[in-house]
Amino acid sequence: MRGPEPLPDPASAPAPGSEDAAFDRLFLASFNRLRRYGYRYLRSWEEAEDVVHDVFVRLWARREELPSIADVDAYLYTAVRNRALARLKHLGYEQSYRAEQSSPHVEPPRAPLSPEQEFLHNEIAAALQRAVDALPPRQRDVILLQWRGHTCDEIGAALGISPKTVSVHVSRALEALREILPPLLG
Repeated sequence: MRGPEPLPDPASAPAPGSEDAAFDRLFLASFNRLRRYGYRYLRSWEEAEDVVHDVFVRLWARREELPSIADVDAYLYTAVRNRALARLKHLGYEQSYRAEQSSPHVEPPRAPLSPEQEFLHNEIAAALQRAVDALPPRQRDVILLQWRGHTCDEIGAALGISPKTVSVHVSRALEALREILPPLLG
């Protein structure tokens, strides 16, 4: 299977000798081979391309560190491999999450509830489900994974974000749920 066409040269190149020009030369010289390398892990040209773009975006954000990297090629290959593996892990979590959502849940046995308690329990569960459904997708995914017992490190690795970002999403989701739930329950 052939991959997509090689990346074309940009129509408007930055000024020669500038930091932008050096970065562009590195990107253009490395992009196709890094994409092929990422494809070996991901078996998707689009995913491999996304991973390579992500590596270069992160490298650009830390471009002041670039001169201190002893072997830029080794660094880029390692970064692509690590991002591809993180993406595979994330895709595994997504598939597991989707399978879990589509499979019937088995409720543990519980003491019988009075009709009023049963009604209240169902109303609260429905209100909570509506509130969670109203969250932004990333917050919803993070809060559901946390409620299933995953740690911030596990969630971050699966979603390709830092554990600190996971904590921020959890805090925002809980704050939003505190605002959404009282009107739904009232």
